[in-house]
Amino acid sequence: MAVSELVRVMIQYSSNLATNLMIERIGVPYIHAVMKAQHLRGVRFGRMIEDYDANDQGIRNEMTARGLGQFMQKLDHGEIVGPAQSAAMIDILRGQHFNDMIPPGLPSGTPVAHKTGWVEGVRNDAGIIFLPDGRHYILVMLTKSLPDEAAGIRVLNTISRQVYDHFVSAPARDAAKGG
Repeated sequence: MAVSELVRVMIQYSSNLATNLMIERIGVPYIHAVMKAQHLRGVRFGRMIEDYDANDQGIRNEMTARGLGQFMQKLDHGEIVGPAQSAAMIDILRGQHFNDMIPPGLPSGTPVAHKTGWVEGVRNDAGIIFLPDGRHYILVMLTKSLPDEAAGIRVLNTISRQVYDHFVSAPARDAAKGG
């Protein structure tokens, strides 16, 4: 399978197999080197997906909202890879097939380039949301220990809408303040 197809399946379908194949191809040391070079704090990568033996040894993959937001911002600004490669990666993110957290809180048709992730009790989504006036913003929502995932997702939808409304109304607020 071509690398570009592995990346697409890894992102758009959250394929753990495709992710692990990419990790094998790239190598953990290279991933660490990129994270260090990019000064990505709040991002810890130590093992392949579903490597339960490594997990039992305390080797974890962990991400903070700040670390994931910083990654998304660097991607958006073309700082992790070049501008053309960043645009291609963002296009892949726009094709996400799991759209139950950020997108339902947005007006229909709002473009979103995002990546979801989940395991039992955990629902995550991080994305770049594109506003009608050409501006865009980054939203990261990480959860854990959700006792009722459906109710938690509804709260995330509401948060998504509130953030969107804030950014849409920001130019009007700024104009009213004279700036």
